[in-house]
Amino acid sequence: LSDKNISDLTGIEDFAMLWSLDCSGNNLSEISSLFSLSLYTIDLSKNQLSSLNLTEFGCIYSIDVRENPLSCIQISEEQLQCMDDSGMLSLTVLKDEGVIISLDCGN
Repeated sequence: LSDKNISDLTGIEDFAMLWSLDCSGNNLSEISSLFSLSLYTIDLSKNQLSSLNLTEFGCIYSIDVRENPLSCIQISEEQLQCMDDSGMLSLTVLKDEGVIISLDCGN
């Protein structure tokens, strides 16, 4: 769904078996409709996300949020515990310089 001028993901929750999603290059300002999905990789780069709370997701293995007006990405303690098959932390976050990852973004 990249570069489609999308500003709303309503209806995406019907794709229950979706594990990877590329919504880069759109006009998304929020992602609440993704919370019902079991996504492992998400590309949300080049959108309009000013805040990002990923705590509603389970284990995410890769997320790209570069080129969004973000300052903080909130994750859960559970997400910090996510391990791959070799026992290594597996959360990869591609983000712009200055964007922090925190358990509490002060929301």
